[in-house]
Amino acid sequence: MLKVMTLSRELYTHSLNVCLLGVGLATALGWQRDQVSSLGVALFFHDLGLAEDAGQESVPLPLSLHDEEALSPHAEASAQAVAQLPEVDDEALEMVRCHHENLDGSGSPRGLSSTQLSAAARLARIVDIYERATSGCFKSEVLSAFAALQMMRNEMREQLDQEMLSALVRFLGQA
Repeated sequence: MLKVMTLSRELYTHSLNVCLLGVGLATALGWQRDQVSSLGVALFFHDLGLAEDAGQESVPLPLSLHDEEALSPHAEASAQAVAQLPEVDDEALEMVRCHHENLDGSGSPRGLSSTQLSAAARLARIVDIYERATSGCFKSEVLSAFAALQMMRNEMREQLDQEMLSALVRFLGQA
C-alpha cells in the first residue's frame, strides 16, 4: 500500500474508504468477526493492481461509473498480490477478482452472474460503486449520497444486489 500511497493519493483514499464502508456494512449485516477481518484486508488492497498504472495514461480519465472495461485487467493483478497475505481467506480473495462483476453478467473481467458471485463480491461491488460515485475517484462525476444511492437503485437495479444495497442505506442512515 505504500506504493499506492506514493503513486496515487486518490487510489489510496479510495481503497481506505471502500475498506471502511465494507467492514462497516459487513458488521451491520452480522457477519462473523474473522470473515469481516479477512474482507477488510482484501478490500483495502482490492485495487492494488491499479498501482502499476497510477500516474500513467493506461486508464482513460474521466472514468464513468458505467464504463469500467478500462479497469477490468487490474482485478486479477490485485488478486495475485492479495493472495500472498495470510490474513485473507479464499472467499475474500475471490471477492478481489470479482469486485467489478454484476449480478446480470454484464460486469468484468469474467462476466459472472448472480449465482456465481459470493456475498463478499456483491458487497464489494456496492461499496466500490458508492465510494467512487460520492468521491469522484478516477475523475468521475461526483454525486451526492442520495443521488448515488438513487442511481444505484434505479439505473443499476439488475446489476446490484438490491437487498444488500438496502442494508447499505440502513447502515449509512445510522451514522
